[in-house]
Amino acid sequence: MIFNETIVSQVTPKGRSGVGIIRISGSCTRDVAISVLKKIPIIRYATFSSFFDIKGKVLDKGIAIFFDSPNSFTGEDVLELQAHGSPVVLDLLIKNILLIPNLRIANPGEFSQRAFLNGRLDLVQAEAISDLINSTSERAARLSFDSLQGKFSKYINDCLDVIIELRSTIELIINFSEIEQENDHPILNINQKLNFLYEKIDHLKKSFYFENFLKKGIKVVIVGEPNVGKSSLFNSLCNKENAIVTNIAGTTRDVLRSDLYIDGFFFNLIDTAGFRSPIDKIEKIGIDLAWNEIITSDQIIYVFDGTVSKEKQYLLYKNLSNRFSKSSKIIIVINKCDLISENKNFFVKQKNDNFSILHISVKEEIGLNDLKKQLIKNLKISNWDMSEDIFLVRNRHINILKKIIILFKELKKKWSLFKNIEFLAEDLFKIQKLFGEITGIFTTEDLLKKIFSSFCIGK
Repeated sequence: MIFNETIVSQVTPKGRSGVGIIRISGSCTRDVAISVLKKIPIIRYATFSSFFDIKGKVLDKGIAIFFDSPNSFTGEDVLELQAHGSPVVLDLLIKNILLIPNLRIANPGEFSQRAFLNGRLDLVQAEAISDLINSTSERAARLSFDSLQGKFSKYINDCLDVIIELRSTIELIINFSEIEQENDHPILNINQKLNFLYEKIDHLKKSFYFENFLKKGIKVVIVGEPNVGKSSLFNSLCNKENAIVTNIAGTTRDVLRSDLYIDGFFFNLIDTAGFRSPIDKIEKIGIDLAWNEIITSDQIIYVFDGTVSKEKQYLLYKNLSNRFSKSSKIIIVINKCDLISENKNFFVKQKNDNFSILHISVKEEIGLNDLKKQLIKNLKISNWDMSEDIFLVRNRHINILKKIIILFKELKKKWSLFKNIEFLAEDLFKIQKLFGEITGIFTTEDLLKKIFSSFCIGK
């Protein structure tokens, strides 16, 4: 696809840095090279060069790399200029480049959009670029890179291949109806392929679970009464003094947040005001904020003072736990276990209680690693292998896959009841079209604008 306008943008983030990169893509890229470099660099070779302004004065010196069409990221002629990372220098370079006719500043994500429209990437791979840039954990980065390399797209295309084979078999039966009468092999073949396709679709649902916490992080809220060690635990897990710790009850009145990385996973750790009857308006606001965080949490660390009787501990838990989010995983943490000579004072789990219990001492650094392991265990990933077909899906993908799952269940039900070939062909075409929307085979201009507008300018 040929675009009339050539686009330019700074690729590296705004601000001062050692190196700043400017990217140009389009049919006028060679004109830019002649104007700025006074030559067209050797294709795909890093060339040290002076960068000239429109009047022929040297603005800076750096590295220039030229990629010719179609062997570039966008599929067009592309020039990248690596200058010193001064905002002044980079702005001057871009201003001079924009003096060349038919050039303009790139829109957000426009380089990636041109790569998609020119067939260099499919839509899933293009989205993976943004996901890779915005990765919040090692796992998310690895899965985003897998998608960029085409792993997710291959899985979707494998599903499409099965559908195309199925539709071909159906066409054969429709056009040569005597085959069905003489031999039931095509029907058996359809049933086998439908079962195989169902397994492929069902496997994709595993990715739904991982999407939220791999991208946004796992929200973990620390709760408990005042002076049980919540803020001390918060500081210990974060390995820095984020929260003020005193022996005065009600020290924490606001919501404190910190990022925590465990085994490549990203946690949003939140410290909250202690549960009690508030003594003033400020503390009441703090407790209200705590409950707002709790009801949207993924996991709750409920901290108790180990020196308090187990009967009181359990009563406190029962009085408050019914207000916790039913989807949250609860970890009961009995702190100050170093002050107890025997375990008889510790919280006892009852038959129907759905939580885990850990005995720790924040002061003596006892049990903190066990707590981190429990946070990971609660993610239900003990059997998850990174080599499995788990994909970092977007909300767009999930919404499409949910439609596919509903359609496929209806398809299987109708097929088992009626064995109607024409109905089956029609339903398979609908599912094929939905799969095509994921990779961008079937898409709309409005959808593309929405997707790529969320990218940063330089991509």
